Amino acid sequence: MLSTPSPVFPIERLQAALDAARVGVWEMLLPERRPVWSGQCKVLFGFAPDQDITFEQVVAAVHPQDRPRLQQGVAQACDPAGTGRYENEYRVLEPGYHGQVRWIRSVGSAIFNPERTAAVRLQGFCIDVTETKQTAERAQQHLQQFEFLAESIPDILWVARPDGRITYLNHQWSEYTGVSLEEGLEWGWGPAMHPDDLSTTIAALNRSLQSGQPYEKEFRMKSRTGEYRWFLGRGLPFTGPDGHIVQWFGTCTDVHEQHTLREQLQAREAQFRAISNSIPQLAWMTEPSGYIVWYNQRWYEYTGTTLEEMQGWGWEKVHHPEHYERVYRRWEQALQTGEPWQDVFPLRSRTGEYRWFLSQAAPLRDAAGNITRWFGTNTDITDLHQLPRPYHLPAL
Repeated sequence: MLSTPSPVFPIERLQAALDAARVGVWEMLLPERRPVWSGQCKVLFGFAPDQDITFEQVVAAVHPQDRPRLQQGVAQACDPAGTGRYENEYRVLEPGYHGQVRWIRSVGSAIFNPERTAAVRLQGFCIDVTETKQTAERAQQHLQQFEFLAESIPDILWVARPDGRITYLNHQWSEYTGVSLEEGLEWGWGPAMHPDDLSTTIAALNRSLQSGQPYEKEFRMKSRTGEYRWFLGRGLPFTGPDGHIVQWFGTCTDVHEQHTLREQLQAREAQFRAISNSIPQLAWMTEPSGYIVWYNQRWYEYTGTTLEEMQGWGWEKVHHPEHYERVYRRWEQALQTGEPWQDVFPLRSRTGEYRWFLSQAAPLRDAAGNITRWFGTNTDITDLHQLPRPYHLPAL
């Protein structure tokens, strides 16, 4: 059976394909260094497709800063002691050069004589890589801008892979912890955490990594001096075009003073509640407008109500209707003038009984003298209040 000969790919089609791909084919005959270039190759260097060119013209078309590298690359490729490989990237000056350049990548190899004592020609191809270079330069600029911003902020900044492994830390990390940037990468941040906070911090981080939700956690971190300070860690996922998380970006902000102050305030609030719930009086607190936001436990025990029922102006429900208008007017006057308030009126108990109370309130002011709260009490004076008859009314 006769075999079918392989089809021959016409050189014209090959050249057309190379031109369509904007690939230039070149050859340099040695030792005279005479260029034999395709039309596309000449166009890439700013020559006319049918122009006769010399090696000197080729060198002149290259950016002055890149010419030594071009000539050195040719010399090395033609050296019989070398590999004969030629690979270079350089800038070509655009015609009528006004600072515009085109980046060319050229790859080829030398052909030596049988004795390999001299190169007889150098041949290869070249392509325009300007767009690739510009993209890389823009990416490098963005990276430099990111690093500038990252190193400028006072917080510890980190970048992590989708699985949480740290790939970047700014210098604030090593400044605070004394641990090098290299040691802190991947999971190297763990030893800097307070042992009591490590497991809960990892658990919070894992929840965010699995759900894709923002990460936020307070924890203590050891400084280079051995002191532990409170930090607020935050992280946000960065997603790609397909919606999948590509990276996590986060910060660790020193909140030691705020955390300590919050703990002190919480302790004082607990003390205040303990004291306010231990006194025999009913106690309450309002906003500057008179809107009640808090009652002590005695109030709820006496009235049988809840905060939801009593907050704001809900206290009206337990006032006797015969005294309400008078009490309300005097209370409004105190709110407007900022003067301490005092009045006597009956309040209804959980059983429906009305008992007489001496009610007093004083404004709490900030450093500028502005009223921030009103604090008031109701003291049961029924036994001291002289009435012509028992003051007992049915529930309203």
